[in-house]
Amino acid sequence: MDVDVINLKYTTKSGDTMSEEMSELEQMRMIAADRLVWLRLLEKSVNDIDGILRGLKADVAEISQQVANRNAEMTAFPVEDDEADANDDAE
Repeated sequence: MDVDVINLKYTTKSGDTMSEEMSELEQMRMIAADRLVWLRLLEKSVNDIDGILRGLKADVAEISQQVANRNAEMTAFPVEDDEADANDDAE
């Protein structure tokens, strides 16, 4: 197998220069590792957003149920037809 070698020069914080040979395979592994880090970050973000949306939907459903229960208690009970006729006759 023929592997290309890339010569890289690194400068340390103190200003010294280091030479290091990195094969194409090693460079591809580094790129793949970087991509994996980004994918994991995005996956965590999506999961966090999904959790927030589930919580929000549950809260909205609970509030909607409470409002529906309150409104059901506030509605007037229908008057029977016989009672309505009796009230009309009394007038």
